[in-house]
Order: sequence, then structure tokens, then C-alpha cells
Amino acid sequence: MSVAADVSDWIATPAPFSGNKCGKNAVLSSDNSIVQRRPYPDVDVGDCVCYTVHPLPPGQVWQTTVLETTTGWRDGLSVGVTATLPDVVPSYLLSYGSGHHEWNYGGITLWRNGRELSSGLPDLSILKPHQGVGLLLTASGDLHVFFDGRHVKKVASGLPVNDHLWGAVNVYGNCTKIKSELLSGELDGTVGPG
Repeated sequence: MSVAADVSDWIATPAPFSGNKCGKNAVLSSDNSIVQRRPYPDVDVGDCVCYTVHPLPPGQVWQTTVLETTTGWRDGLSVGVTATLPDVVPSYLLSYGSGHHEWNYGGITLWRNGRELSSGLPDLSILKPHQGVGLLLTASGDLHVFFDGRHVKKVASGLPVNDHLWGAVNVYGNCTKIKSELLSGELDGTVGPG
């Protein structure tokens, strides 16, 4: 399947997070599509992981946009998809493997169940306000990364599209507030499958 090279003009709709599948340091907006991390040093560094209410639909880009940042911290955002919602929300999205079907992107690397799958991606630790990262799951089970609305590359294949795959975000470090949206538009074939 080919995907669009640029999704910056696609129609955006809120992609809410589940209120009962968010860490204790996450404050959700009234529509649950914006996560504000409680400020440091009043809280622990972690515990701001959130999962989407609904599974991610193939053919749409799940976009996470940074709204606010702070200084003095390293790193700041990781995003991923998971086939298994945890009973207890973890403190962090781990790239060390938990036995579930998980694909997590943090820094410049995509991890699957604790193993490095793809590296050299745009660095999520330096995202500034109004910059975003998108994940697109295709009907054939490919996972594509977008950065600021532009296609980067296919980073994984063989995702279990017959299972539900939820979005997961970890707001930490220099990232203090994000927005979650689904982008819909034409898969116009301007970028090949790789």
C-alpha cells in the first residue's frame, strides 16, 4: 500500500484518551484529547502515560502534537501502539519489553517488545510546541511514521491488524502538554511502501 507524502492538510478530529487508562500525573481536557502533565517537582517524574479510548483505525494517521514544553529536562515524548491494554497503567512506556505486542517510538528509535526495530528517526526529545509525530497503521499491518505532517518511512510490518491496536503516549521530561488527533484524507500513492 502506498501512503500520502504529506498529511498536513488532512481533516483532524480529536482522538480521546481513556480517563481510566492514564497515569496519576495526567490531567485530561474536557474532551480527553489533550494531556497536561502535572508540574515538577510536585510530582514524580513518571506516571503520565495515556492510552486512547478507541483502537486506532487503519488508514488514518494518529497525530500527537506538542502544545507546551519546559526547559532543564532531557527527552520528553514517546508514542506507540499496543495490542494489549494493561490492567495497571505503567509509569513509562518501556522499550524493554513486557511480553505484549508493543511498538514504542522514543528519541530516534522504534522498539518492538524491547528490541530495536528502526533507528535514525526524527528525534522526539527535541520536539517544540506545534510540532508533532504521527503513526499510520495500514490494513496490511504496516506502521508508518510521520513528522510534522510529512511521511518519514515505514518502520514496521506484520502488526496484528485483526487485533485491536491502541495508541499510547508518554508525556515526560521537557514535554508538558500534548494533543491527540486522528487525521483523515486520501492515501494518494505519492510515497511507496518503504
